[in-house]
Amino acid sequence: MHHKAEISGNPSTKIAAYVEEATTFEGDTPSDELSSQSASPKIDPAFVQAVVKEMYKVFQNPPTSESNFPKFGGMILVSIVNSGIIPSSVVSWIIDSGASDHMTFTLFDFTKYFRLPKPVAVTLPDGQQKLVNFCGTVALTDKLCLHNVLYLPDFKHKLLSLGKLLEDSKLVANFHVSGCSIQDLSTKEVLLSG
Repeated sequence: MHHKAEISGNPSTKIAAYVEEATTFEGDTPSDELSSQSASPKIDPAFVQAVVKEMYKVFQNPPTSESNFPKFGGMILVSIVNSGIIPSSVVSWIIDSGASDHMTFTLFDFTKYFRLPKPVAVTLPDGQQKLVNFCGTVALTDKLCLHNVLYLPDFKHKLLSLGKLLEDSKLVANFHVSGCSIQDLSTKEVLLSG
């Protein structure tokens, strides 16, 4: 499966969600290392309002050409989506350097998935715990797949765990003022850009 889109925004170091070993639920996580800390992002309301205005303009007049890369957005877009101004379907994936696992809310993203032997407890940014029953593989491009992506239908966002991506693959992330790129370490090919 090949997806076409583009990266937009700057990644944030804020944690959007983390996965932990279940305490009140029975289950294990599919990840080897788990994050147990969360942070509440501080967002300047005036800045968010300015970004919302600009994003609204962009979505009113979308570009006519498509890129070969999946859509990504920074944590600012999470706030905009949470406000209801931009529908969650517009933001495909959010690069999150604090998330311990990749997760998505739609089974349509998966090239293959399976039921977990035991449910996994996921703690969302608002403190709610949800159970994850399915996990699988998502092809971002024909050259880049995410493995052990958690399926969480109650979550409005798709998170790409930057740490997990870099740990699982031989990739490097380059951040700059206008965005970021993810590059294959051995071939130097840019796999994601924006």
